[in-house]
Amino acid sequence: MAATWPIFQRKLTRHLQNNKNRKSSRVTAKKIASLYHEAARTAMPRLVPGAIPITGNKILIEKGFEASFKLAFNLGKIPTNPGIWLPAALGVVAYWTGNGFNPVIPPPGYVPGASDLVVFPGVPPAPQIWQAMSSKKESVVARKLVSAFKTHLSSVSGVFIGNPIGSPSPVPFPWVGVA
Repeated sequence: MAATWPIFQRKLTRHLQNNKNRKSSRVTAKKIASLYHEAARTAMPRLVPGAIPITGNKILIEKGFEASFKLAFNLGKIPTNPGIWLPAALGVVAYWTGNGFNPVIPPPGYVPGASDLVVFPGVPPAPQIWQAMSSKKESVVARKLVSAFKTHLSSVSGVFIGNPIGSPSPVPFPWVGVA
């Protein structure tokens, strides 16, 4: 099963439609982080189906979006620089830094292994978050955020360490992309 992005999109759209004032930016940051965490908990490396994340700190995403919202609001206009969304993007990257996956599920040709870890937490999706946040309609913001998160996850990479069938010693199995 892939990450549950349709649920994220539906719930975030509803939240944005119901919370249109500036004072709700902290609440919105918390909502984005919470929904992201729910969706990410169902994601898995593309080459190791069935391996689900063990960790992931949603507070990092929340604080990143809070910082970006604060920067955007302090400008007093629609930000024209994607750099404003770098704190939010780095929060997403930090979420995956050092993250592990359930090592019980091996990739094809391997027996259950010792570890399955993220070694590169992905490219910060600041330009894509900026595109999402520059949208006027709530449903478009949510849809484009999902696209930003999917693009980011395609750059997350890791390594499964376990034994191939018939091998007496562990062999690393690198993978790229989480879906």
